[in-house]
Amino acid sequence: MPHQHHLSDRDREALHLAHDLRIRMAEWMSDRGLAGTPVVSPYIDPSGLPSVLVQLNSYVARAMVLSLGETSVTGPRRSPTR
Repeated sequence: MPHQHHLSDRDREALHLAHDLRIRMAEWMSDRGLAGTPVVSPYIDPSGLPSVLVQLNSYVARAMVLSLGETSVTGPRRSPTR
């Protein structure tokens, strides 16, 4: 990752975390025959911790939920009506 000399240690850590997660997610998707490229964005959260944001389409998100051990995926949950 070029031109990181002006970044803080936390910025660099967030970049490396996003890079590593993007690679692992791409491998996970490929192993399951899922198309697309995961979007993983580094940022520093309000408390100062290196963090990432992950963007997935619904197909990949549902496959990941199932892979993580969920037994039922029925779609978006609604708030109870009053």
